Amino acid sequence: MLNKIEYLLRHVAWQRTKDAARGINRPKPCPTPAEEAALRKKLERTDMADIARKLNIEGV
Repeated sequence: MLNKIEYLLRHVAWQRTKDAARGINRPKPCPTPAEEAALRKKLERTDMADIARKLNIEGV
């Protein structure tokens, strides 16, 4: 819940900038602990050697 409050405060502050008038550099919400855990799990399953072979990168 604190993540959401923090994001909303950043969004309100952003709305008062020139960037908001142009619709650019909008703040992004911080990932939740569940989203971070899912990303860590996905990265752990990533086979970097396989990616290197597909991209023809040597020495990995």
